[in-house]
Amino acid sequence: MQEKLFLELQEFFTKNMYPRSVFNHISPILAKIFDIQRIVIFKKNVNSSVLDGSLEFFEEWCDTDIPSRYDNHQELKTLNLQDIYKDFEQTLARRKLFIIDKKNKVMRSDGVKQFYNESDIKSFMVIPIFSNDDFWGTVALHDIKKERDFEESGLSLTATMIGYHLSSYIQNFEMKQVLSKVKENDHAQKMFSLGKLASSIAHEINNPIFIIGGFASRLENLVQDNKLKLDDVKMCSMHIQQNCQKVTNIIEGLRLMSRRADREELEVIDVNIIIKRLLDISKEGLQFEGIKLETEFFADELLVECKPGELSQVVSNLINNASDSLCELDLEDKVISVKTYSHNNKSIIEFSDNGPRPNDEVLDSMMEPFFSTKSSSKGTGLGLSICKEIIDRYDGNIFIDRDVQNVKFVIELPLVEFSDF
Repeated sequence: MQEKLFLELQEFFTKNMYPRSVFNHISPILAKIFDIQRIVIFKKNVNSSVLDGSLEFFEEWCDTDIPSRYDNHQELKTLNLQDIYKDFEQTLARRKLFIIDKKNKVMRSDGVKQFYNESDIKSFMVIPIFSNDDFWGTVALHDIKKERDFEESGLSLTATMIGYHLSSYIQNFEMKQVLSKVKENDHAQKMFSLGKLASSIAHEINNPIFIIGGFASRLENLVQDNKLKLDDVKMCSMHIQQNCQKVTNIIEGLRLMSRRADREELEVIDVNIIIKRLLDISKEGLQFEGIKLETEFFADELLVECKPGELSQVVSNLINNASDSLCELDLEDKVISVKTYSHNNKSIIEFSDNGPRPNDEVLDSMMEPFFSTKSSSKGTGLGLSICKEIIDRYDGNIFIDRDVQNVKFVIELPLVEFSDF
């Protein structure tokens, strides 16, 4: 049951939604996981430091038969950090949960004592949220009906894991917000492509690292509590290995893109590998733009002789062009499709999107140097001409399919057979 609920949570964390909307969606799921009746989110005042600032009420969720604690109590909607710092010191410094339940009833701060004694709360647990190393806010879980023992039930470990996921989501969301502001700045448009890629890479690496850290912490806590079982080790190890492989794939994609062509040697490589590695570091940026990515890879290897860094540049240019074009269109669904297959001893790569195909006059000029349909701040018009030059170098061909209604670029590269060596 809990595993299914966890999957529901992760689904919302990967969507391009604002925090308030995410919290509204995940609160009923958290209530089921922890069997609690009220959830309250507080956010640190952005203009305050950790010590002299405040936590401001952000959102509240209540079960159907539970009254709101904040609707008619404006004075409760601001918590001065100085008033609660004695109790929240470890939460802020070491990201530890703050728990008041059967076993933990020690409250050193007058603000926390007053908050608890004047409430209907029997037990509560506070999950801290951090963005990078900055304290963002808290998620407080209130049990109104009974006193609990969160640690004995194992729910404190679950809360720690959810804290990692929430922190990862907030960090990625804020990164996207910064990127969005960069897009609006005309002066920064020429650097936008690089900034978008950097943000996407940071997200793709941060997410598995947060998960790895969470499972490592879980193993450590189980060892300390003498509750470690073989099934726990297998489960945590599996998730850690999976996420380590994700990071490895991203780094391999970066390595491909950063190669200098003048120092790179020709290699025989599967084109599927090059495309998959590039998509690994591009898919988050596409998702942020509301673009769906569809892929269909040929089951067998498609071996070609090329400089992998140069071929990755071609793939990146075509994906970025499709993304830029779709972002300028008012479409309900935006889709980029990538397909590979073999035909007549050639490796075929198709890049298509669901935008309208340009007229014949534009199609005739698209591969020419300095031709561009974008504004000058978004491109020089060299991207497609460079792609053509690279593909020609490998005795291949790149063209636009004029027999379809949408935009489709087709690349043909000669397949390498063992008899060629």
